Amino acid sequence: MPVQPAPGDSVFASAAQAFADLVATLPTDSWDGPGLGIRLSNYRPTRVFELAVHCLDISWAAEVPLALPADVLKSANTLAIQVAAQLGRADAVMLALTGRGSLPGGFCVV
Repeated sequence: MPVQPAPGDSVFASAAQAFADLVATLPTDSWDGPGLGIRLSNYRPTRVFELAVHCLDISWAAEVPLALPADVLKSANTLAIQVAAQLGRADAVMLALTGRGSLPGGFCVV
């Protein structure tokens, strides 16, 4: 009897393909999306961040292990740390990442 795929496999396969397509096909020049007027090089990391976070949300909810690609995690975490710095919270993040402290309950940069 053939092995049936796990319920979330096609979702995660599609997300992985979307990550690969996004990284491989988008230029880094200016892009004026619908009312955005934002450089694509600045916009792209926000989309990678959203995809990464929501894929992890789905993985957690579906109890399906997910290992995102290292470059996706690096991009998403870099953006989160940059936002923390803009909010004046980079010190808390640095202390938590180096085991010298914990992030306060409810800590969020989005």
